[in-house]
Amino acid sequence: MKPSNSNKQQSRSAIWRDWAVAAQEGNKTAYNRLLSEIAPFIRNFLVTRVVNPDWADDITQEVLISVHKSLNTYSGDRPITTWLMAIINFRNT
Repeated sequence: MKPSNSNKQQSRSAIWRDWAVAAQEGNKTAYNRLLSEIAPFIRNFLVTRVVNPDWADDITQEVLISVHKSLNTYSGDRPITTWLMAIINFRNT
């Protein structure tokens, strides 16, 4: 039996959360993994919402910079996707 998309989303979010918390504690490997994993998620979300697909790449980079600068504001007891979507939506305006 394959995991449902909901289960995949939950497990992905849990992994991202764990990496974010570890990155906050100085774990460079977790930091690199987090950014590598969220970049395609960000781009895929944006590409369907912008007029020019190239803009998705530019906005993705802006979001990743914002994630880097504001990672210390993420609280591990909250869903990381909510935090990430707030950054994406802010950068996409």
